[in-house]
Parts: sequence; C-alpha cells; structure tokens
Amino acid sequence: MVMVLALALVLGGCMGSQAPPVRYYVLDAVAAPDGPAAPASELTVKLLELRLPQYLERPQIVTRSAPQRLELAEYHQWGGNLRKNLVSVMVQNLSRELGTSRVSGPPHRAGLDADLLVELEITRFERGPDRRVALAAWWRVLDGAGRTTLETRVSELESAPLVPGADYNTTVAAMAVMFARLGRDMAAAIRRHASPAGGRPAGA
Repeated sequence: MVMVLALALVLGGCMGSQAPPVRYYVLDAVAAPDGPAAPASELTVKLLELRLPQYLERPQIVTRSAPQRLELAEYHQWGGNLRKNLVSVMVQNLSRELGTSRVSGPPHRAGLDADLLVELEITRFERGPDRRVALAAWWRVLDGAGRTTLETRVSELESAPLVPGADYNTTVAAMAVMFARLGRDMAAAIRRHASPAGGRPAGA
C-alpha cells in the first residue's frame, strides 16, 4: 500500500512538473514610426553581410536581467535562424525606405551589379533590465565596386521602457520597431551617396 502511494506521488509530481509549450517568434518588417513614404527609385543596393554577436546566435530569445547578465528564454524561441530573419527584414525595410525593389541580401548571385553596398554588424539587440530594447550596430556604405567606403556609422537606439511584466510578444514587436529605425538611418545614408535620380553614387 505504501509502495502504491509512493508511486502515485511520484507520477503526480511528474505530471505536475510538465514543461510548458515552447512558443516561437519571428521579426517582421514594419514601417518606421515617423517620416513620409519614399518616392520610387531605380537604385540597386546589396546588403553584403549581416553579423551578430555569438550570444545572439541561438534559438532562445536573449534578454538581460542585469547589465552583464544574460537570460535565455528556453520556452520562447526564434522560429528560425535569427540572422537570416534579420537579413530578410532589413532587405524589406531598405526597399520600403528607398522606394526600390532592387535591394538584395546574402547570398548574392555572381555578377549581380549594385550601385551601392552595405555592411551591417549588430553588437547588441535585446531587452535590458530597464525594460528598454537596445539596438547597437556598426555599419558602412560602400561604392558599387566595394573599393571605397563612403560612410561609416555606429548606431545606438533604445525603445521607450516596455510596460512592467511585458511578455515576449511585446518585446519582439519593440525589437521590430528598433530594427525599422535602424533601416531608416541606413537608408538616409544610402540616399546621401546615390545620384539624385537613383543609381551610381554622386560624383562616381
């Protein structure tokens, strides 16, 4: 009788500790929260590569519970490879901001010419202990041949504090808005180095 009761308690404990389901998320392209729509353009832009820090190259969504402490959400994960998701979203964001469908991301076909090239390295992209989503990135714009750097920038963007207890849906939505703001900043730099009609860099 004692053994039966013990077994029932063990089974009950196992059932009670059943793991919650894993939920999966993707970043979507969204319009930056301010600014008019871009006029149509024939500009051709290649996003050469997008690099992420190693701590973000994982399925779990990463947040910070303290300035130097990372938390991995075992039950809230990216629906695919985060870097590939970001490449796809940045291509869509730049296309919208530049008014051209001629924006492409890696891998590129050989022989595909571009008016301008872009490199992007994200160094931080997560919700912090202050409930803000922080996005830090280094990026540069090059001429179409990749021989001349036309502009190099470091962007540091922060959202407003999310509501206390914000869930991962809210966090991912805020990340998408921050990434759209980065795309808008990059598009502004690309426009500065393009010819007025869209095309080869001014003065090239």
